[in-house]
Amino acid sequence: MPMKCVIGIDTGTTHFKTALISADGEIISIEKAAAPLHTCGQESWYKPLQVYEIVKGQIQRMVRKVSGRKDLEICGICLTGMAEAGLILGRKTREELTEILPWFDKRPAELAKQLMEERIRRQYQKTGLYNSYKYGIYKYMWLIENKKLEKSTSIWLSLSDYIAFKLTGEYSTTAGFAARTYAYDMTHESWDREQLERYGLAVENFPSVRKEGEPIGLCTDKELCEILGSHVAVAISGHDHVCALYAITGEESTRIVDSCGTAETYMGITDKAPLKEEDFNQGIVLGPYPGEAKQFWMGNIPSSGQSVEWFRKGCGNQIKERVLTYEELEAMLENRAGEPTGLFYFPFLSGVGTPVYRGDIKEQLHWKMEDVSSEISLKAIIEGIQYQGTWIMECAGRRVIKNHRQLWCVGGAAKSGEWMKIKADILGMPVYVPCMEEATLVGAAAIFFMKMEENDFSDGAWKKRKEDIRIYLPEKETQAKYRVLAEEYRRRAKQICEIKG
Repeated sequence: MPMKCVIGIDTGTTHFKTALISADGEIISIEKAAAPLHTCGQESWYKPLQVYEIVKGQIQRMVRKVSGRKDLEICGICLTGMAEAGLILGRKTREELTEILPWFDKRPAELAKQLMEERIRRQYQKTGLYNSYKYGIYKYMWLIENKKLEKSTSIWLSLSDYIAFKLTGEYSTTAGFAARTYAYDMTHESWDREQLERYGLAVENFPSVRKEGEPIGLCTDKELCEILGSHVAVAISGHDHVCALYAITGEESTRIVDSCGTAETYMGITDKAPLKEEDFNQGIVLGPYPGEAKQFWMGNIPSSGQSVEWFRKGCGNQIKERVLTYEELEAMLENRAGEPTGLFYFPFLSGVGTPVYRGDIKEQLHWKMEDVSSEISLKAIIEGIQYQGTWIMECAGRRVIKNHRQLWCVGGAAKSGEWMKIKADILGMPVYVPCMEEATLVGAAAIFFMKMEENDFSDGAWKKRKEDIRIYLPEKETQAKYRVLAEEYRRRAKQICEIKG
């Protein structure tokens, strides 16, 4: 009997990836391309039709690679990607009316600033989110105003929603993507009519909302149907962070997943419960999660990997007259293994994420780099990122991580053994690094198979992949020293945020 497979599509910030993934989690084939970002000054955008042609081309090339494989059956296409990127279409004309704005485009920032504190607190109780220019409602309104479009005849789609529309002709999204518009009521699982009315919008301006992984319809793209057949279901699995979390945890609530990239996110699963006024002060983002009566929690460090890249380029130019390699960074950390540096780096290159969410705070080194060796400076930067992680844990611990016992790391930084050792010592808990490539795509496939009626999802095979891991344990004496330093870091970080406030 042929192995069932799904085509996973991940439209990420830096790369678009399309992979063929089997029901036991194996990536059979993958296509990658740089995200086709266009920029002009402070403006950034993607061209919708260009985006779809890239994704479509990846599907075509990949399917042709395995066309002779009789042991494989492609039964679906699942989508994931950036949470807040999106565009406007004509609801009836079905034409693209705008470019796709990426999540980091700040042109809608002034609209976000108009929301009053009381309203921000009320929206948190509905959305689990803190006010930000990134959200779809602000992008939608900015495009309406600046492109002189009619609200009544338009519809907003996230990037993944748009790909699904091009594949099926259906306007559909998931609760997770809907929530990132800042106009979806997570508690009542419906579009927030009060919020929509505030902007002169209606439910018809947004797609219908389905469960993560639930099929939207069949692929109707004629050229793709020629190579896939007419039986291939299309589903949106959820946004990228949720899919990566699902790949590692499934519905296991004792694990924290730390995705270490340019930005760093700590995520876990908690029981779904109505949000209260006091929950706003914890500084933790919450959102819909696949499965019954669950939601995810998340804290972030916007400039985690960015801090290391800043050092890699700046220090590299000083001592090597070129950018340092990652192998050189690892060797530098190995030379400084053991004792803490005692220095404090605040990873606020692009502002503070959890728990204050302030883009206007810019702090970095609290020492002169020329006064210490480059090895000490690098280790102090890595330490500072982990100290900030302890602040996230402190905030999350008030409500959501009481039962969490394990930290699972994925992403570029997880390849550094020395980085992971420092993380284990500072956070004071075991750090697990699964040997799983493309966790976001694997998670998207897992969600798809979980929702299939003919579910041949192989728990044993997936479990084996997740347990093929490297483990880093905290060293007791070093951990004790770091505990004192982390407390001092948090005291200083809170003081910086209060001063800047």
